[in-house]
Amino acid sequence: GLIDKQGKEIIALQYEIAGNFFGGLLPVYKNKKWGFVNIKNEIVIPFNFEDIGDHRKYNESGYNKNGIWFFQVQKKYGGKIEYINKKGKTFKLVEDVKD
Repeated sequence: GLIDKQGKEIIALQYEIAGNFFGGLLPVYKNKKWGFVNIKNEIVIPFNFEDIGDHRKYNESGYNKNGIWFFQVQKKYGGKIEYINKKGKTFKLVEDVKD
């Protein structure tokens, strides 16, 4: 779940794991898959990924050279690494990520 600085519940306890908000999205894990929700707990990117990158690590998430948000994902754990944009579209290379 998620609470604000005053301790008010923003997102109820419902996910097995939640990452940190990054670029307006929260990576969350449920039923053995990762997806992304916004601050209103609306699913922005469906639960389609077995593994995701860590936004604190270089080249696993951030903004590419064109200033486009990306996150590293794997549809199958240990499988091919891809990058997604905020709309959930996947790209093979981080440099190719577009809105």
